[in-house]
Amino acid sequence: MATPLIFRNFSVYVEGAKVGTMEGADYGRKSGNELQIGDGAVIGISVGVKTVDLRINTLMPYQGNDVLKVLESAYKNGTQVQVNIGILNGQDHMVDLWVMECNTTTQTKNGECKGTYNLVGGEGEQIEL
Repeated sequence: MATPLIFRNFSVYVEGAKVGTMEGADYGRKSGNELQIGDGAVIGISVGVKTVDLRINTLMPYQGNDVLKVLESAYKNGTQVQVNIGILNGQDHMVDLWVMECNTTTQTKNGECKGTYNLVGGEGEQIEL
């Protein structure tokens, strides 16, 4: 009998600290390439700059959270944060990202408070594990 595959979520670390309140995340990578179209035909493709975007959905503790404070500070100051995303396909992805958006929602009925952080940056590096 074949060994069953293991499936699990990936974790996100900001400046080395795990985003333990994360409910989920979307991690996208873009090639930056574009089709080059001539008179009625595709004639090639440009080689663009690779970029990544990361959307972190998180719970927002009332008393605060050190990792979320780092993200808020980076947003306020326009600075990058080092983010590790892994494990994805046997690799740890290390990227330096800017926090472009911080959004918060709350529900008065159940006292829930959640946040979303949108980060963008260059490709970074992928390290085989």
